[in-house]
Amino acid sequence: MDFTISNDATRSLVVANGDFVLTPDTETFLAQKLRIKYSTAEGEWYLDESNGLDWFGTIFVKGQSPDAISDHIKVKTFEEPEVSAIQQFEISQAGVERRITIFARILTNSGGIAELEVTN
Repeated sequence: MDFTISNDATRSLVVANGDFVLTPDTETFLAQKLRIKYSTAEGEWYLDESNGLDWFGTIFVKGQSPDAISDHIKVKTFEEPEVSAIQQFEISQAGVERRITIFARILTNSGGIAELEVTN
């Protein structure tokens, strides 16, 4: 469990009745962890420079194949101990804008489903 972070543009900690709200289950916790990982560049966070995706060396490389991008993101997804399997995974790219949308449906070790979509 972890503190819940809002999924809106503010990315603020959620507070209810004067208390921080914790993630209610493994699926919510994992979706939040992966949302953060997919939105972070490797080396960006000084406490764990391996956290995040290789945005500039793998993903936004000119001519990079969608399969190479997907493989990189999937490898990073399986670094999380709560991940059992990837049930569905899709990426879509807007090349001119250098934006990518990642959709993932993940089976957790507890048997639940974590679903998330991130656009960077």
